[in-house]
Amino acid sequence: MLDIHYIINEVCKQFNITYEQVIIKSNKPKYVIPRNFCCFFLKKYTLLNDREVGKLIKRDRTSVISILKRIFNDVDTNYKIKMKFDYLDEHFSEVQKKDEVSKNEVTFIITYKFHENEFEDEIICEYREDFTDQFQSILHHLPEMFFENHHKHIQPVNIINISDFSIINIQNKK
Repeated sequence: MLDIHYIINEVCKQFNITYEQVIIKSNKPKYVIPRNFCCFFLKKYTLLNDREVGKLIKRDRTSVISILKRIFNDVDTNYKIKMKFDYLDEHFSEVQKKDEVSKNEVTFIITYKFHENEFEDEIICEYREDFTDQFQSILHHLPEMFFENHHKHIQPVNIINISDFSIINIQNKK
């Protein structure tokens, strides 16, 4: 789900108006259309109900229901409006997908020592059922990752000794 303020700000930016102009009591198309867009996208990309959306645009829930019923008529009859609508819908969809992907990832900062030198690496794991196994595998391959990240010029063959590595700290990066 997307942030309420993000949706409203993006719609306002697209129409070059302010939030205050969206909520004023006016039937001018330059305010009505962005208001309708806000209603539609708030319903589509958040968990708000009609009453909550209405509060945000200073209308009652029946106005929100009416807006949602007729928005596609506005979009279908005006090419410029359709272009803005399609752009915003695609934009919000992409942002939501990225947000969902990032929620399925966990980033760790691993601090470790190798021959008395401290190193820090960021490791991203996909959060899934075998997460623990995946993380254990990463820790097991830490010496190889160390050489890839910090000593690309050295061939790790016969140099790596697991006992030379010690993990100092593992923290979840939020």
